[in-house]
Amino acid sequence: MEIFSLSFIYLFLPATIAVFYFTPQKLKSGMLVLFSLLFYWMLERENILLLLSSVTFDYLMARLIEKSKEQKNLQRAPALCSVIKSLGLIVIYSLLSQYREIPFPWGLAVYSLISTGYVLDCYRGVVFCDHNITHLLALCCFYPQLYAGPLVSYNRQIPQIKRLRMSMTKMGEGAGLFILGLGKKIIIGDNVIALYTRLRSVPYYEATTLTVWSMILALAFSAYFILSGFCDMAKGIGLMFGMEVPDNFNYPYRAKSVNEFLARFNITINRYIRRYVYVNLGGAKGGMISGMFNILVASMLMALWFGINLNYLIWGAFLGFFVILERYWLKQYLDVLPGLFSWLYTITIVIVSFVFFAGGSLSESWNYIRLMFSIGDSALYNNDIIYQLSSNYLVLIVAAVYSTGIFNRLSGVIKRHLPRVWHLSTAVMNIALLILVTAFLL
Repeated sequence: MEIFSLSFIYLFLPATIAVFYFTPQKLKSGMLVLFSLLFYWMLERENILLLLSSVTFDYLMARLIEKSKEQKNLQRAPALCSVIKSLGLIVIYSLLSQYREIPFPWGLAVYSLISTGYVLDCYRGVVFCDHNITHLLALCCFYPQLYAGPLVSYNRQIPQIKRLRMSMTKMGEGAGLFILGLGKKIIIGDNVIALYTRLRSVPYYEATTLTVWSMILALAFSAYFILSGFCDMAKGIGLMFGMEVPDNFNYPYRAKSVNEFLARFNITINRYIRRYVYVNLGGAKGGMISGMFNILVASMLMALWFGINLNYLIWGAFLGFFVILERYWLKQYLDVLPGLFSWLYTITIVIVSFVFFAGGSLSESWNYIRLMFSIGDSALYNNDIIYQLSSNYLVLIVAAVYSTGIFNRLSGVIKRHLPRVWHLSTAVMNIALLILVTAFLL
């Protein structure tokens, strides 16, 4: 049972909300943990002990830090153990999934990094050690966020977890966000990833310039709509249970610099790396060389969120290179450029960067770049790509228009000036979207 399955939408979610509503206030956080573990067990029961042992380990490390608070040197050991444990698990299972075809445990990166972030915050004195392991489990294992994040922090979420309260307003907002996330993932994301898969299977000698551009564009759209769809579903379910989950995507494809793109794409992942790595390396406080090095490290770590792969590292380094250019040389020019030109510069760099995601190796990515820019003997288009685009143009147009945020802006204008019309139209659209999603899933 996946979060986007009909059994979840029409059985599991309504049943758990009903049970949660009648649960006494002091037991609500425990009930949230129970629902999350039940969902995890149904989805991936063989790894539930890994989840519980990982979070329990970090709970014990935080307690050790608390007990040795008078001796700072002793506190470093449990903090370091937590970091080594989480990074070790992620690296080992990433390699096993690549070379031994052992599935990567669902949600491992999310719950490991959240719990390690909590331990590091205890070490830094940002938060106090929580003696209630239920709170930490609710923080790390809340099931909708295990798909793609967002990465939440203890000091933001725990006050909410301790006083979970449902309301009709939050229920309505949460249901709307959940349905929107479903639409992003099922209607747009799944269709553009299917187009990408078909174009990716075209042999190199048959591919054209338009084939590769269309393939990379489909990959960029699918990455955004699937990931942001999952995060919208997590935010929506969180609101239904009375908890606000932070944003993870903010229309990254309307950014007007590569630095802004990274600030809008996987927001909490980048914030996590900045908080625990970039700042500790010195950030931009040192000279130009150290600043450039720190930016490259942060951008490559951001890329490794998607898996331990050389091409992903190059993707991060490629974007980091342009962040460096913007910070030290191009900012003065980007600030005075008309918005359209700075957007065209950014979107071109971002789309080209996804070549490293598409390629199975650096040589394959280079071949795609050659085709994209017609380096060598390559056709501009052929009948096959014209057929593919004519069959999928509608979903590409919807993806392109929606990614600009124009619908969100229009909705905001209507909400301010015609609130009654906005509430009615939103309700009608949510119902229509849910019916459409259900039709796609049948």
